[in-house]
This record gives sequence, C-alpha cells and structure tokens, in this order.
Amino acid sequence: MSGPLTRALLEKLNPSVLSTAAQALRARAGKIADEQAQFPKRLRFPASGKEWTGAASDALQERASGFGRAYGTEHTRLLAAAETYTQADGYISESAKTARQFLAGVESMPMLVASPDGSKTWDCGEPFEVAQDFAVHVKPGSVPQGAPWQIGQLLQFKAAELTEDLKRLVGQLEDLGRDWGSKVREAMDFKDLALDSKGQPYTPYDSHRAAMETIEGMASGAVPDNPFILRDQWGKLNDGEKEEMWRKHAHIGDLDGIPAVDKDKFNRATFDRETEEKKQGVQRILDEHKDWNLDHAPHNPGSNEGRQWREWKNRADAAQADLQKSLDLQGALKPVLDPNGKEIPGQHRYLLQHAQDGTRAVVSAGNPDTAKNVATFVPGTTEHADHLPGDMHRIDGMFNSAVNAGSPKDGTSVIGWFGYDAPDWVGENNPSSPKGAEAGAPLLDRFQDGLRATHEGDPSHNTVIGHSYGSTVVGEAASHGRTLNADDVIYLGSPGVEMQSPSDLRLTGVDPSQAASHTWAAADKWDPVPHSESIPVVHGPFGVPIPALPGTGLGPFGDSPLGPAPTGSEFNLPKSQIIPVDPHPPTWDHPMPGGAHSDYWDDTQGKDSALTTMGVIINGPKR
Repeated sequence: MSGPLTRALLEKLNPSVLSTAAQALRARAGKIADEQAQFPKRLRFPASGKEWTGAASDALQERASGFGRAYGTEHTRLLAAAETYTQADGYISESAKTARQFLAGVESMPMLVASPDGSKTWDCGEPFEVAQDFAVHVKPGSVPQGAPWQIGQLLQFKAAELTEDLKRLVGQLEDLGRDWGSKVREAMDFKDLALDSKGQPYTPYDSHRAAMETIEGMASGAVPDNPFILRDQWGKLNDGEKEEMWRKHAHIGDLDGIPAVDKDKFNRATFDRETEEKKQGVQRILDEHKDWNLDHAPHNPGSNEGRQWREWKNRADAAQADLQKSLDLQGALKPVLDPNGKEIPGQHRYLLQHAQDGTRAVVSAGNPDTAKNVATFVPGTTEHADHLPGDMHRIDGMFNSAVNAGSPKDGTSVIGWFGYDAPDWVGENNPSSPKGAEAGAPLLDRFQDGLRATHEGDPSHNTVIGHSYGSTVVGEAASHGRTLNADDVIYLGSPGVEMQSPSDLRLTGVDPSQAASHTWAAADKWDPVPHSESIPVVHGPFGVPIPALPGTGLGPFGDSPLGPAPTGSEFNLPKSQIIPVDPHPPTWDHPMPGGAHSDYWDDTQGKDSALTTMGVIINGPKR
C-alpha cells in the first residue's frame, strides 16, 4: 500500500483481484506449456538433402535450446507467482474482513449504561462513529438528557478502547499488505528471464536488423528461403539497405519473394556487370597473341606454335560463345517498341532470375506483381537459358493472345521460366527419365509461391504452361505431395505429366474433385510425342519417339516412365479440356516428323487455334 490506510480505502479494498490475476498467470503458464511442447515440432528442417548444417545449424540448435529452457523457466515462475497471488489474496482478504466487521460492529454497537446500584438505566443508542483515520468518536447527543456527567465520560473511555482495538486490526492489515506486496513484487520480478545464457540483457528487437539478418541468411544459403517470409522482411528495408544487401550478394534478385521491380533492378545491374567482365575476359585472351588471327592457323599446324594456336583459339571461341549468350539475353531484355519507336506500355521486360553460368534465366513480359493475369511458361528438353532469347516470340505470342482475349495490356504478364536444368541427351538427365522433373519441381513450386507473395492487390489469375518435358515438370510440381500455387495448368505436346489422371493434380485453393476443370492439354495430330502412349518409348531428338525395350521399367509407371500423356485416353481428361490444334504436317522445308512438336505458337491465321485458346485460358474466367 502506497500510503496510510484510511476508512475509504478499506471500504474499496478488493483483494480478490489478486486471485483473478493468479488465474490469468496460470492460464498464461498453460499456454507457455503448450508452446514448450509444440516448439520442437515447429522447428522443421528441410528434407531431400537440404538440411541445415555447419555453423548455421549449430547456432540454431543453441538458440532453440535456449528457447526451450526459457519456456520451462517462465512456466515454473508463472505458476509460483500465481500461488503467491492466491496466498496474498487469502491473508489480506481475511484481515480486511476482520477489520471491516469490527468497524461495522463499533458503529452498530448499542450502549445501555446502568447506575452503580442498578436502579436506573440510560439508553445511549448507537453512540459511536469511526473517522477516516479509524479513531472512534462519540456522536453528539449520545448522552441522554438528565443523565449524570459520568455517562459521557464512560462513553469517551469506551471510544478510546475501541479505537485502540480497531487501529491494531488496521495495523495488522497494513503489515500484511507490505509483506505480501513485497512477496508479490519478488514473484513478478522476471528481469532475469530477459538475460541470455551469459547473463547479459538481450539486444532490443530491431525490425530492420532482424530483416537484414533474415535476408542475409537466405541470400547466403544458411537459412532455407521462404518467399512469403522474404517478401515481408524485404518490405521492411529502405532503399539504402536493399542496395547494401545487393552489394553483399550480387544475385540476391534471384530469390523468390522479392518484388519484380527490385528483382529487375538488381539483376540487370549484376547481369550488365558480368557481361562487361565477359567482354574484358575475351579481350584478355585475344591480347595474349595480338599477332594471331582466330580465322587463320599458323603455316605449320603440327608445330608447337600450331598447337598453342589451337588451344588459344578454343579458349577464345568458348569465351566468345559464352559472351554471345549474354549479349543475346541483353537483346531480349530491350524494350518492345511500336512503329514510332516508343516502348509498348505493359510489355516491359523484367529480368526475374539469371545465373552467371547461363544455366538459368527467367524473364517476364509485363509486371507479374501488378498484373491481373499471370502465365508462367516452362520449356522442355534442351531448352536452357541460352534458348530464352529465341523463345521470346512464344512469350510475346501468349501475351498478345491473352490481350486479344480481353486481358488488359497493362494487366498481363507472361513469364519465360527457364529456371531448371532441362534434360539433354546424355547422362541421367534425359527426357526419358523423371529425374529432371523431380529436380525442377520444387524450384517451380517456390517460384509460383513467390509470385503470390509479391503480388499487389487482389489475387491474380495464374496459369502455368508446360511444353514437352516442361509439362512433366509442371505435373511433378503439382503432385506427389506438392501443391502448385496456380489456378490453371496447360500441357502442350506432353509425353506425360507424372500423374495417372487429372484427379492427381493439386493446385492451391482448388478442390481435387474439380482439378479436371483446371487442366488443359493440347496435342497436334502430327506431334509424335503425345501420341506414343501405346508403346513404351524414349523420346529422342527432334521429338521423334524411339521405342524402348518392354519390361525395362523406366519409371514409376512401368514402361511409361512419365505416365500417360494428358491428351491420351488413359489419362481420362474431359474432351472439353482438350485444346483444339490446327494440324502441322511435315513440309519440304520442315520435313522432320517432329516439327509439329514446336508449332503450338503458330499465329498464322487458320493455324492459330492453340495459341488463341491459350490466350483465353490465361485471361481466366470472367470476374
């Protein structure tokens, strides 16, 4: 109690609030116990060989152990504090009750005073009243008229006696208040819980510092990146802090969860710098032998000088080829201009990802963060990042088709996702195996999550389009325990999508029973890849199917390593979901039987049914 107890304070005193506080403390302790039990379960490490290791893992384990100990200590201390509050309520309430009852008894006490010989009695009524300082006074007029003066004196003596008794009870209550107040303060002293394992105070929380540390961990690979967490943390940085992160991690723009405008800004800066370094690298090789010419070997090719020239030429050719890939991508990133030389609104190129070694590149026509309709194109076999510039006509074709279908030009985005290691014809990563799809699927999943994380305003309608083996990657990303963050999927010229039927498809927010209505597929009658389901095959170069030996068990579906083609009868896709395709038979200038495999983007009138339908699907349902 902060001051002397008065009668008014005694009347207002409500120690039961201590029990209410005790209940709250016990409830908090219960929640802490639940948190302590759930904490280890929430501490998940990524699977599939991506577990945290090394110093990052050790630091996390130490921090986790500290949290576990803190949970246990806080739980124990809260329960102890609750018990202290309960006991304080009991003792103080009982003492206050006694004081109140005594005070009430004093003021309701009747006084009948008899003469010494008992012959006469004087009724003094209830003569006492208690002041704010607990002094008992005799009320004026309490001595009956005609009573001897000794009656008044006797009442004063009695008032003094009652004052002494009441103040003794109040004093006991004040002593209890001080004693239990000290115990409550001690029980609620949790300052030591705010100390780290070394007994030092924890550093006050700084949202900017925490954001920088989180992004630093993701950029360095010490912490698995999560697009939604990254978007939240990235939004807490100012422009200077973002620049600082880019200077430390040149490819930070590759991370999913950073807005497209920032991705493009930092990725272009890094890409331009790396391209300039490649130019300088080519020049350094050429300057090694300024008197030599790449097009003319020395007079004696078999001489020592001739061997040195060939080694020099091979290095120069390789460096120039690598440089040319970067120059081609730079060209693909240039603005799309109208006949008057002005950039076409809404079709700006965004460099969303790129790898210095040329293995990955992701470019968007239009800003996916502000677009109403977003499409992601996943290419197939041998379609590495250096093929992206040559495929920009496909991206632009789908963009224009969507706009023609009603999608706003400044609200449309089509992305070329060359973000995985597309299969070749050597080694294990070949198109007859699902391994390439299994490796690319989590990357595509995370990329699509990143699009959702950074999108502004109402959710966009997102379509993922897989061509050839790219459809296998899309199917793998939307099945086998994964869920693809998209509204619709389109399979073009698909050899199989790692599913047995549309019901195996898993899209975020789409009921599996409705998956078929979100699945679309197209197959040109002259495309051999989707029409080889009746025989086990290894899909060879140029889309030509090469029969495989029965019984080889090339994949999880036996002799069909990638599962049935989505346009085939085994897949059981409703006919309404089959995209019409104008046939593209072999011609004298395109005699290969697999030529139709690449003609789904034909915009020639009378041959553009597939591209037109793709635009309608990208535009999404009427909203």
